[in-house]
Amino acid sequence: MSSFKKFIKILILLFFIVASLSLAYDIFYGQFSFKENQKIESLIEDKELQLMDISAENENLKESVPKKEDTVEEKIDLTKKEEEKPVLKIGQTTQNTTAPKGTALALTGNDMMQFDKKELTAKSGEKITLTFRHVGQLEKRVMGHNFVLLVPGTDITGFASEAAAAGADSDWIPNDGAQVIAHTKMLGGGQSDVITFEAPQPGVYDYICSFPGHSGMMRGTLTIIP
Repeated sequence: MSSFKKFIKILILLFFIVASLSLAYDIFYGQFSFKENQKIESLIEDKELQLMDISAENENLKESVPKKEDTVEEKIDLTKKEEEKPVLKIGQTTQNTTAPKGTALALTGNDMMQFDKKELTAKSGEKITLTFRHVGQLEKRVMGHNFVLLVPGTDITGFASEAAAAGADSDWIPNDGAQVIAHTKMLGGGQSDVITFEAPQPGVYDYICSFPGHSGMMRGTLTIIP
């Protein structure tokens, strides 16, 4: 009989142990689940707030972009532009047919004492813009070049002798240019100069390089037409 009572006590003790463990499990699991639910709900609320903020920013951006609406002044300007458009007739063109004023000429000299052109042409009374370039490599003191347009009737040989006597201080232009219509500076290799002058009366005019010893090879003619 005593053994049976002990067995009953053991069963009751086991029952209480199992019940206690079950209760403890329920309490722990319930707290854990509650905390996890709180975390999940908090994350959901944060995401919803972020979405609301993004939506609000998009609305602000839409409102900040000004709508393009034609003002009264712009409509008036557009109307004026439409009225100012030329009406073309058959056979007419919108291109400007006015001839450009002036003549642009280009000339080069090299280390072989040669001009690239022996003949130039321009119209009387026009502004001539001449660009002269020394395309060689030698220095001015050794192989200087210039463009000198002479007055009609000038003796080239005599002018060249006077130019040599005038020297580098006068840029190889004698008599203060009394026999010269126009001239560039004396240039060394790689240098250039641009001059502008009015074309003289119709005729044929000599041009030379006045550096000593160059005029025999470096010469040409400028023809001025009416």
